[in-house]
Amino acid sequence: LSAWYAGAFAVMVSVFALAAYVFLEQATQQRIDEYLAETASAVAGAMEFERVSGKGFETIVADVLEEFRLQDIAVTVLDRQSDQMYMADLIARRRSTPPRTHAAQQLPDLRTILARTRPNELATFATGATDGGDVRVVAFPYRLGRRDIVIGAARSLESQERTLREARYALGIGIPLMLLVATVGGSLLARKSLEPVAAIAEQAARISATSLHERVAVPNPRDELGRLAGVLNDLLERLDRSFEEQRRLMADASHELRTPVAIISGEAELALSRDGRSPTELRQALERVGAESARLKDIVDDLFLLARAEAGDPIMVPREVYLGEVAADSVRAVRSLAEQKRVALSFTGSEDLPFQGDEALLRRLFVNLLDNAIKYT
Repeated sequence: LSAWYAGAFAVMVSVFALAAYVFLEQATQQRIDEYLAETASAVAGAMEFERVSGKGFETIVADVLEEFRLQDIAVTVLDRQSDQMYMADLIARRRSTPPRTHAAQQLPDLRTILARTRPNELATFATGATDGGDVRVVAFPYRLGRRDIVIGAARSLESQERTLREARYALGIGIPLMLLVATVGGSLLARKSLEPVAAIAEQAARISATSLHERVAVPNPRDELGRLAGVLNDLLERLDRSFEEQRRLMADASHELRTPVAIISGEAELALSRDGRSPTELRQALERVGAESARLKDIVDDLFLLARAEAGDPIMVPREVYLGEVAADSVRAVRSLAEQKRVALSFTGSEDLPFQGDEALLRRLFVNLLDNAIKYT
């Protein structure tokens, strides 16, 4: 994720840097052009002022070129009639400094640039190359009295190139540095933000079926990780309840199975403990063993019913039964257990007692009550 965002950030920063560089280049170029155009226009105004005073053309050109002796701009005047070009050497502000050649004086195409400008045309701009670098030139056609002249103002683009070079250096160093800081910072931030996820994973890995009561820590319940931890805790709570219900079901099933197994075992022991038992007694014992075996089958079936009940399905099927008959059968079922404990057990009353209920569950109820009574009497 950090690498993805670093890549997207690199693309955006590169596009922004390119746009900023192009804007800087165009802005500096436009500022130089405006400066050159203003200088040429000022030269034309000064020459017009000198012409009104009655001076000759060459005197006007000499005086104006002397006046516009600038450090960064070289002023040139081309006379179309004589095809002569006038340019003053560039000197420093102090007169004691020797003159030095401006880059425009080394431009071989300067005369061509000025000459190809038409008399009634607006100012035109051109860029020429010299050994000292590129030079930007403006050609401003002007009619001074009866003479058609072209006023040229040239400026070296060395300062612009230096500015753009410094901008390239700054972008070349700044963009990788920003990408490095953004990538490292984003990676550290992502790792710090995902530490709670690792902690939740470790805690969840330690929780097993025997420790479902444990819960994962909730760092902040209002954010996404906090909600995730809350969902995991809810899941653990449901699992804990489910396992508890299963344990309770197993305990209930063991309790339910213990009684019929004990009855079957007791009937078998009583039938085999004494010799000379009558066929009627043996038959009754086998009948009780068969009844309890059928009851075991019913209990197993009921376990499946309980499992369905956990899913929300009903397990009780009420119908018309005789409650006394169910009670009498329950007494006969546990009589062997009572004999082992030397407890007298009998049923009195009518077996014809209509009742609305589930016969299997009622029988289980009576047998459990009688079994506990015999066991603890």
